[in-house]
Amino acid sequence: MIWKCDCYWKLIKTSAPKHMRSGRKIILFIARWYPDRHDPMPGLFVRRHAEAISLKSDVDVLYVVADPSLKPGHHLIEQFTEGPIREFKIYFGKHRLSFLNALGFLRWYFHGLRLTGKPDITHVHVLTRTALPALWLRLTAGVPYLIT
Repeated sequence: MIWKCDCYWKLIKTSAPKHMRSGRKIILFIARWYPDRHDPMPGLFVRRHAEAISLKSDVDVLYVVADPSLKPGHHLIEQFTEGPIREFKIYFGKHRLSFLNALGFLRWYFHGLRLTGKPDITHVHVLTRTALPALWLRLTAGVPYLIT
């Protein structure tokens, strides 16, 4: 399923499709690198890690990336479900100013958290901007997180 929006200020109101939740823990991966529509190689290890964990738990993957092929203010949200793994890939138009890109990352990570719903635990692979949404979930909803 793909959601598109051409307006920077327009928020997408949607509820994520129900997952294969059968009493299993829900692990949210907030990935800094992940295979995307431009290159299937970055973060392949994260995808393989999610596949390994999906044998025992349900996994949601949230990946946000600044996309130079999109105009600033535009975005694209892709959602794929494969077995117990749901992938949310959010692309937003890259700005020339790095400050605006940083704000864009934060905005779309928090939007992605609304799409994925509340997990049982959050897994962050790199202690950079991906740790902020995990810390937010810890402070506001009591969701534990780990950083590897």
